[in-house]
Amino acid sequence: MAGRPETWVEDKKQTAIDTIIQRICEGDSLRSILMYADREVLPSMGVFLKWVGEDQELEKQYARAMSVRAESMFDEIIEISDESNADVDFTEEGKMRIVGEAVQRSRLRVDTRKWALSKMNPKKYGDKVDITSDGEKVVTNIISLGAGVKPQEDE
Repeated sequence: MAGRPETWVEDKKQTAIDTIIQRICEGDSLRSILMYADREVLPSMGVFLKWVGEDQELEKQYARAMSVRAESMFDEIIEISDESNADVDFTEEGKMRIVGEAVQRSRLRVDTRKWALSKMNPKKYGDKVDITSDGEKVVTNIISLGAGVKPQEDE
C-alpha cells in the first residue's frame, strides 16, 4: 500500500518491534500482523523488513521468533491430529458416525502446516532422502577427466 512516508521515533519503533516479535512467537505470520495494522502503532511490512535488514540484532531476534513460530506450528500439528471431537457425530437413532468433512479439514490443516514447515526449515522438517542399497550407503566414485593435469611436453 502506498501512502505517506512512515516516521518512527526510537521508543515507538522499539514498542512496534517488541509487539511484532511477540506476535510472531505466538504463531502469527508477519503478513497477518502488519497487513491491516494501524500505522500509528505498527509499521508497514516494507518498513519492518528494512529495519531487519539494517539491524543485525533485530535480524537475529526476527530469525529466532520465526524459529519459535515453527516450533509452535509443529505443536499445532500434534494438537490437530489428536483432536477428535468434530470427527464423530451421532444420528437421531443414537448411532455414532464419522464426519468426513471434519476429518478432511483436519487432514488439510495438518498437511498445510507440514508443507509450510518443510519450506521454513527444510533441514529440520523437510523430507529426508536416504540413498541406500540393501541398507548400505551407496558409494559414488568421482572420475576426473583431466582437470588440473598438465600435458607432458615432448623432450
